[in-house]
Amino acid sequence: MNNGLSRESIKYVAAAAMLINHIGLIFLPDGTLLQEIFVAVGYFTAITQLYFLTEGFYYTRSRKKYLQRLVLLGLVSQIPFSMAFAKNGILEFRNLNMGITLTLCFCMIWVMETEPRQNVQSIIVLGILLVSWLCDWGIMAPVYTLLFVRARRAADRQAKTRKAFGIAVLSFGVICFLTHVETLDAVRSFGYALLDMAGMAAAAVCLLHFYSGRRMKSAGRIRDGFRKWFFYAFYPGHLLILGLIRIWLAGH
Repeated sequence: MNNGLSRESIKYVAAAAMLINHIGLIFLPDGTLLQEIFVAVGYFTAITQLYFLTEGFYYTRSRKKYLQRLVLLGLVSQIPFSMAFAKNGILEFRNLNMGITLTLCFCMIWVMETEPRQNVQSIIVLGILLVSWLCDWGIMAPVYTLLFVRARRAADRQAKTRKAFGIAVLSFGVICFLTHVETLDAVRSFGYALLDMAGMAAAAVCLLHFYSGRRMKSAGRIRDGFRKWFFYAFYPGHLLILGLIRIWLAGH
């Protein structure tokens, strides 16, 4: 559709949803309905990032520079990430941040598009899947990326993309249910899983039905540069601020 939300508009929504998710995870009591709502809102973000990452791989003018930006994002974000999500003290390594996850997913697409030997391609992709276990959204992120890549290659691309989102939402719901049922009863776990699915489903609806497929109209080099770098700066920036607030609150 030509008249709809631009890529940047959806990214701003995703950034806000991420912030809400992280506030819930860091500051709200575990297991409460309010925390679950905050966290579920943020599930809009990861699937949106992966969709745009896949799209960006094919549209970028320089895949090398795109990859360099992702690597830089991952490196810069690790300390703020470890600060924000530490349970005790100032820093606590829990896993690698989403910037590194996106880097791995981008590399996986690159291998799939450039490595002609199927056996070599499969080995590298499997290796990336295994390494992603150490990352935020590990294993799920590269699997969802695979779904988007295969949908893009299909003749009936739109139908396959809808199917990819459907598989992602349903599988995520199952994972969330199995996670919740470890500490909660089945009925409450099912309700929370549905709530978690809603955040990701909202992203699917937004991208499938309201995304225009275009960038925001140019507003000059300065504003365009701000839009471009805002999304790279927001991730480590908001984690650093939340981490500092968490440390301050812990000391009072």
